[in-house]
Amino acid sequence: MFLVEEVRAIEEAIFASGVSEEELLERAGLALAKEFVEEVPERGEVWVCFGSGHNGGDALVAARYLREWGWRVELVGVCERESWAPLTVASYEKLGAPEVKTSLGGCDGRKVVVMDGLLGIGSRAGLSGELAHLAGAMEVLRREGAWVVAVDLPSGMDGDTGETGGCAVVADVTITMGTPKRGLVADGAEDFVGRLALAELEGFPLGGEEWLVTGGRVRELLGRRRYSQYKTQSGRVGILAGSVEY
Repeated sequence: MFLVEEVRAIEEAIFASGVSEEELLERAGLALAKEFVEEVPERGEVWVCFGSGHNGGDALVAARYLREWGWRVELVGVCERESWAPLTVASYEKLGAPEVKTSLGGCDGRKVVVMDGLLGIGSRAGLSGELAHLAGAMEVLRREGAWVVAVDLPSGMDGDTGETGGCAVVADVTITMGTPKRGLVADGAEDFVGRLALAELEGFPLGGEEWLVTGGRVRELLGRRRYSQYKTQSGRVGILAGSVEY
């Protein structure tokens, strides 16, 4: 698990190796889209809530791929276009510059997934104003049966501590980008993070002293089995569980 400053240092090292910010954003958006369909395999509607920064850019790139793969995509933004980062503008234009709504409606029984791409790792704990209102609207949709998928971390959560300042997006799934952030596994964060998934990116270490165990990593360790093989022929599993004090 990494602190926010450590993640930024990893990104700077990737840029220093010759990868441009635009290329990394494109890679991240594609990895996000691929992990998204792993977590939500049944196609439907995705309402992409995006902010002005590169977290929003990741979400917009993912939206482009999801639309190509048969999803119906709608955009929801709370920032004026003049405040968008240049790469966020470019990602939006590659989508064809569709209509951007400023609020969330009801799902009316339809299968809807809301993507939270509002804030990234640079934000502080807590939401206020329009962002808080949008987080509340997402929670209403969850109660109506929609799913919320957060990009990198739920908006309003501190990436180092997991604190939310009393107001943050509540996600059913959080797809963290490149490498896990320490705040995502802090005590109390689970009610906002939901299921934690990892969109792997070239150049990002999967963990330092602490590792996030994912289905993909476990499959690599287990290897392929014969179809006739049963449990006593497959070895044994040792489980280390508990906490620091126990």
